[in-house]
Amino acid sequence: MRHFEENIFCQMFTSFAILMDCEVTAVIQLETIAGRAEEDWVYTDNGTFRISQRARRLHGHITCEYIPLERLDDFSVSEGLHVTPMVDGAPLKTDFFKVDCVSSSGERYINIHSGVAMNKEVFSRLEEMAANRVRFWSSSQNVDSLPFSNPASTNTLQNNSVPSEVHIGLNLSVFIFAFDSMSRLSWVRLLPRSRWYFLETLGGVELKGYNVVGDGTPDALLPILTGYYEEELPEGRRGMPNAIPVDGYPWVWKEFKRSGYVTAYAEDMAHVGTFQMRLLGFKEQPTDHNMRIFYLAAEKMYEKNAPYCLGSKPRHRNFMHWVEELFGIYNRHPKFFFAFHSEMSHDNNNPVQAVDEDLMLFLDRLEQSGHLNSTLLILMGDHGARYSDIRDTAQGKLEQRMPYLAFRLPPWVKKVYPQLIRNLEINSKRLTTPFDIHETLIDVLTYRGSGVGDISNRGISLFKEIPQNRSCSHAGVTPHWCACLKWDTLNISDITVKSAVKSAISKINSYIASHRKTCALLRLKEITFAARYLPTDEDYMAEQKLRKYMETFRQPSNRGYLDVNQEVYQVSFITKPGNGHFEVTCTLDTTTGKFFVPNTDISRINMYGKDADCIAKSYPHLRPYCYCRAGATDRCVQPVHPKHFYSSGDGDLDFSEFQATRSYSLTEEQRKGIFDIYDKEDGKEDNKISPSVASFFVSQLDQNQNKEVFFEEFEQNLEKELQNEEILLLRKLFVYVAVYVVEEVETRFELYWGCPGGLSSTVLFEGNKSITYTREQLRELKENETVLRSGKNLR
Repeated sequence: MRHFEENIFCQMFTSFAILMDCEVTAVIQLETIAGRAEEDWVYTDNGTFRISQRARRLHGHITCEYIPLERLDDFSVSEGLHVTPMVDGAPLKTDFFKVDCVSSSGERYINIHSGVAMNKEVFSRLEEMAANRVRFWSSSQNVDSLPFSNPASTNTLQNNSVPSEVHIGLNLSVFIFAFDSMSRLSWVRLLPRSRWYFLETLGGVELKGYNVVGDGTPDALLPILTGYYEEELPEGRRGMPNAIPVDGYPWVWKEFKRSGYVTAYAEDMAHVGTFQMRLLGFKEQPTDHNMRIFYLAAEKMYEKNAPYCLGSKPRHRNFMHWVEELFGIYNRHPKFFFAFHSEMSHDNNNPVQAVDEDLMLFLDRLEQSGHLNSTLLILMGDHGARYSDIRDTAQGKLEQRMPYLAFRLPPWVKKVYPQLIRNLEINSKRLTTPFDIHETLIDVLTYRGSGVGDISNRGISLFKEIPQNRSCSHAGVTPHWCACLKWDTLNISDITVKSAVKSAISKINSYIASHRKTCALLRLKEITFAARYLPTDEDYMAEQKLRKYMETFRQPSNRGYLDVNQEVYQVSFITKPGNGHFEVTCTLDTTTGKFFVPNTDISRINMYGKDADCIAKSYPHLRPYCYCRAGATDRCVQPVHPKHFYSSGDGDLDFSEFQATRSYSLTEEQRKGIFDIYDKEDGKEDNKISPSVASFFVSQLDQNQNKEVFFEEFEQNLEKELQNEEILLLRKLFVYVAVYVVEEVETRFELYWGCPGGLSSTVLFEGNKSITYTREQLRELKENETVLRSGKNLR
């Protein structure tokens, strides 16, 4: 390992010292030395299960039980078949697992670990596709041995006429490593050592004009990973009519998979997942390897560990180790890996400085092992801090809009494609956006030459030169998010400013109009800032071109367009109750005197905390706008698999809160039974089932293969043990959750903790059609084949 200058390293805060040696409390039942945790007994290495030599020296012979962690859905995991004993050096059964080890001296070790198991299906696919194209060049080779180092091949590539035996594209792996909420300047301030290494040793290039196109992580990542704004994609927001999981989005990793790449996605804060909190998540695992499984299980253990630690290791090191394992296992195959780390920077940027040296060492290990010699490396933030104290300043406003972005290509690329590198360096001082990253990723697969990008396109590959006169209007960035504009400050007492604020608050209140019983009506407390931007003639021309470009989409964006009779105002104000601080950009039509407020141009710039808890789970996209009325509650939470619902909380469960997501072959009587539960609004019926009864019920259901006769046998078995009212509730539970699953129909079903109060309408799926029924229409349905796929309240 190289030595680095110590004078560029920022002193860590004392509170982060624990990251060097993680103190463990209840989970790992070991004696600590001088208040510091003992090293983990178990680790993973190159797809194998390892027991630490140090642990064996200290504790004698160690026997471990290996408990695979398997994906049930995007919100829950289950334990697979236990392996006892799991011997040192054995290949991993799954990427993620729990271990329960006992030593000959009687001590015990319990923890959750991550690694990369050898996936035969993935390897078979990769080998088959590799046989049909030019062999991917491994990181151990140098430029002189590359097929395109032949002058004839190089000239052919530069002339955009590629021989059939040469694979079109750059033959590079892609690795994107991102930190949540990290502006370019935050990265400079808090990650100096790793940044120095990236720039000076690896020769990376920072793109200093990188500008966001929307608010929050989904608006930052969806354009990169799909090439679209969220509103251009099918509705996937939780609580919205006809919303569906996001599997069908045009994810860029699908293109890489079709091109023979292994794909992986890692994100560490599962409870606020980018595609799972506001959106409905994925029905199927989206990539070949996905770390969400690990964090769904690991987060339940955090409170028993030291802050930022799992076992004896900082959690960010576990995150990096998993990525290194992926590189090692798939050393000879092209890779698309996206790693998004949030925990150390999401709520507060300061903790991330404790990761600086580890990030530097992580990058150095990838470089020394040769992996980066065949990899496009991208370091980035999704956006700057959105809610910190600095956000309420001009500096903070700018930083939110300008996250960190840097590219690094292997040295041989400069020898083979010198213009590509020159363009990247030119673009480092040009306006760039997430849509450009998407086009660059596609260019990795389809590259046929560099040149100058088309300014009329919303996204331009960074391997092409970005035109110098590109503006936010050209790039599809609205004035609200554009960091390039010059705003003229206005007097907050100006009558036009007051009119703009009134329109903005009216727009916000329209979002929560249908939730008036839970969310308070917002009123103006104080105007804090106002400014005006007058578009130029060039802006208008660019907008006209962009409008034509946007109209080619299947679902055009509803973001506002500028016209010659429009003026743009930006206002900041505080509302009451709740002291919500908003920043809104609105457009004045000077011919009518009316303001238009685009949906995407409203920013909440202070934290709402628990103010919106009454709708946080059922309508998470409304959290910035809702201040809950006294006593208002939200009893909807994430889906829970039936195997786990009986242990989801303490004490008895309120059965009236359950909503099923799948039922099958309902008779009219059974269908009516669903509504019987919701029709009990007088509160007289005690709809509760004890966890032990629920546990027994589910276990019996799992074991019984003949679902049609199961309930009758189940009643007989429990008749002597249960009171009649519990039998009645179990009958309702079975009808509501499972309902006589017929042969050759999927037997897996899920459970939601739902909102009580009845179904105003329900979405049924018949074949590929989606139809919305009212309660009355549902009761009139006679077809037993109808499948109830969603019990969601669509009010």
